[in-house]
Amino acid sequence: MKSFFTHISGIRSKTLKFLLIGISILGIGVVIFFFSSEWLWPESYGSHHLGNGVYLLEWDGGDIIVQGSNIRGRTCYGGSYIIPNAENSNANRKEHVVKVKYDDSWILVKTVLCNPLEFKFYVIEKKFDKKDNEEVILNKYTKSFNDSIEFHRYIQRNNISVSDMQTYQTKSE
Repeated sequence: MKSFFTHISGIRSKTLKFLLIGISILGIGVVIFFFSSEWLWPESYGSHHLGNGVYLLEWDGGDIIVQGSNIRGRTCYGGSYIIPNAENSNANRKEHVVKVKYDDSWILVKTVLCNPLEFKFYVIEKKFDKKDNEEVILNKYTKSFNDSIEFHRYIQRNNISVSDMQTYQTKSE
């Protein structure tokens, strides 16, 4: 006949065995979830692909548009700034993206600058090569406007169909 202590130790080893198996399965599940979420839900990481290697990133300091270079799965974690660009990096005049419309050929961007409050508008033509750096994209394929009327005239002159574009509205507008 088994003693009481032998019986208890048998239960403990079975419980410990099931507990370790459960924790292992849970750990593997968490790893698979985080790996697959980079592929399936990049928006949950604040990464929005706008096409041709350009991403809108939701950052704590304000949303930005980058040429993605730190990409895992379909999620971009960083890259070279396109908007705001280096000339607008003054800490007193912080610029961040508030609205984006995009399609296969164009990216339209509305930004806000603080101190004093001012809006800027950008049109990025996606004819650039993915290997082009951010300076080439800014100088050759990006037009910036301080006036919304000029921005809309440019859109009309270039027959850009805004109504067919996908829209991303930031939380800050």
